Amino acid sequence: MTPWPFGLQTAPFPAVVDPRRYYPASTHELALRNLVGGWQEGEPWLALSGPAGSGKTLLLHLLMEQIPQGTKLAYVSQPPRDSEDLIRLVAHDWHLDDGLSPSGYLRNRLIEAILEGLKLGSPPLVILEQAESIGTRAMDELVNWSHLQGRGQAGIQVVLVAGGDVGGLTTLASQHSAWEMVGGGGMIQLLEPVEACDFLRFQLRWAGAQPNRILNNECEEKMIELGQGNPRRLCQLGRLACRLAVRSGLESIELEAIEEAALQLWGDPAAVQPQARHHGIAGTVTPARKSA
Repeated sequence: MTPWPFGLQTAPFPAVVDPRRYYPASTHELALRNLVGGWQEGEPWLALSGPAGSGKTLLLHLLMEQIPQGTKLAYVSQPPRDSEDLIRLVAHDWHLDDGLSPSGYLRNRLIEAILEGLKLGSPPLVILEQAESIGTRAMDELVNWSHLQGRGQAGIQVVLVAGGDVGGLTTLASQHSAWEMVGGGGMIQLLEPVEACDFLRFQLRWAGAQPNRILNNECEEKMIELGQGNPRRLCQLGRLACRLAVRSGLESIELEAIEEAALQLWGDPAAVQPQARHHGIAGTVTPARKSA
């Protein structure tokens, strides 16, 4: 017997990053194309920005799926404090750190790996989340690695991922000149109501449901209102509302379950301020939204 409610084949709303359940919203698709295209073209510095919960990490996983096996890849999820911290984190992901070697030795090994990548025409890739908080010395180290150039390519390719209330490259360039070298990437925005509706239905269909049997129009509209176009928030709300509906013996996700879920998650939903929709890298063109 399936453990999932309402006869579903799996969880109706994902709790963790799952590239299989990627919903191709308009700004997400544009940012993903720019990231993959920039990486394929050898762009040394790329950037991705967007509000918390908008799907940046999911896009990074989709990018990493494109990277050929054998390419040295470092995914740094927390901002390194200094150059030594960066060296150890990258050396770990490149399988160069035995846990005992001093950072100076590891730095030499990293440089050897970068030079080997230049010979093979396959520069390593370093992805850094929360890049707006990276220390100056760590940024300096990244710049030094990228200056190891040969055969018309940089020693490494870097993806800087910025979130929170960061306004764009102009603001970030005041923190470190590395941001001025960004030559590609994109921004993602919160979902417009039409896309939020489609996102909910997409997740339910993926779980094996007919959306209108699980979520009627009124409940769908309430979830869109409370979710504020944020994919993470929509999934949080959907998961908890689903559990509450099951505990109450309901045969679908009803309005009272959604409102109770929002109350448990965020307190008074009416007191929650809508999130800003216009956020990201300055100068990036925002595509036209899908029509209803």
